[in-house]
Amino acid sequence: MLDVGRAQRTVTGQMRRAVIARDRHCVFPGCDQPASRCEVHHAVTHWADGGGTSAANSALLCWHHHQLVDAKGITMHWTGKLAERGSTGALLESGWAFTDARGRRIRLPDAVEPATVADISPSLDPPAAA
Repeated sequence: MLDVGRAQRTVTGQMRRAVIARDRHCVFPGCDQPASRCEVHHAVTHWADGGGTSAANSALLCWHHHQLVDAKGITMHWTGKLAERGSTGALLESGWAFTDARGRRIRLPDAVEPATVADISPSLDPPAAA
């Protein structure tokens, strides 16, 4: 059963498996904690606010991000896009959008180009005199 409404607060095993199949890991921007280290969160409408228990109202969040979302009043909504990865395998889109308590979208940080060996290799020459 993928929707138990308000009959129970916790997800069923079948519901958890469905959410894992969709989300695969923590869906917070930039997090890749595996499903085995995640909890199922009432994502769109929290249980305390009258939300039902269903796969559509659930998302995987690691313990840290579950606590952060609840403590900071971060809201979530489903964008309708399935997870998308870039050419390097980095997560680009989780399918979920996060908004902070001030209404600002929480996004992945901008990609940083990897450093080259020349950028990080120490020089063997002594520093120039000033």
